[in-house]
Amino acid sequence: MSVMDRKTTLRITILMLMLVSLLAAETVISDFHARTVSNNVIVEWSTQAESNLQKFKIERSTDLSTWTAVGTVLVQQTLYEEKKYSFTDKHIFKGEISSLYYRLGLVDLQGYTTYHDVIASTSGVSAIRHTWGSIKAMFR
Repeated sequence: MSVMDRKTTLRITILMLMLVSLLAAETVISDFHARTVSNNVIVEWSTQAESNLQKFKIERSTDLSTWTAVGTVLVQQTLYEEKKYSFTDKHIFKGEISSLYYRLGLVDLQGYTTYHDVIASTSGVSAIRHTWGSIKAMFR
């Protein structure tokens, strides 16, 4: 391969990498937290900027190694404004759980997913609900 061919190949490679980086979902998450309300966990987050983003995928875990998709939230269609999102996890009391972990998947327009930080909801099971479940189990 001649020097000219190498330069052309290098330029094409650089241009392709630049194009891929422009197409990647560029989203700034400014807040990501979970809170317990009644028998549900509400996962909330805010974004400062969104680019090339299709939807958010919310996943839950009890052990930080096995993740279950629990829902999706579509992106709001406004540009460059702060946006607030939330998802209510209504199916958390199927067993005795002491801690729940959530992660946020950012799905771009091409279908690729990148993950944001993991958060914990340690108050996922109320003491009353947990105790009542234990009492019912004793009499079965």
